[in-house]
Amino acid sequence: MTLVINYKGKNNLIIAISFLEVSRRTNIDKIIRSLGQVENNLWIQLVNAYAVFSIKHLLLSSYISLKKYLNKELITQNPHIELLVTLTANRQIKEALRLAGISETAKEVFLVVLAVNKPVKHVIEVLKFFIENHGLKEKDVSKFTYNMKAPLIRNITDKELKSTIGLSNTEKIEKNVLMKVSSVYLKL
Repeated sequence: MTLVINYKGKNNLIIAISFLEVSRRTNIDKIIRSLGQVENNLWIQLVNAYAVFSIKHLLLSSYISLKKYLNKELITQNPHIELLVTLTANRQIKEALRLAGISETAKEVFLVVLAVNKPVKHVIEVLKFFIENHGLKEKDVSKFTYNMKAPLIRNITDKELKSTIGLSNTEKIEKNVLMKVSSVYLKL
């Protein structure tokens, strides 16, 4: 199952996400070489599921990356790398790649397609082609729940949690994760 979000406005922003299983037979080096800009205004990125707290976390990071691209405010020069920087709330590209990029040890990943002003059908075709071309196995994205081992959680202090309104500790953690993702662009 693929999650597709289409933000319509001045520019049509499309985010397509698939939850995938990586097998031992998967050629990670080949996959890494095929990430990035596929065509004008369309990028592919694989995100280590270990680095994702929730689907909201991944969606917000993806959306911010596209908006920063359109506003010419990228920290990096590429929206697909910007996604990792935003997701990890870390302005250091090397560290963001280490925390959220894929490696030989990744078991589950998210395939994220970022697009601007592309037909939704085309974005889905690109996503499906990538999955088939690399022999990846799709999982049900709705089965991904809160990942309490996501690295960004370690940056949340007790004081931040106590001062956050929420019905559960998980809700408070998610609010703080989303705040940290949004604040990566603040210049203090």
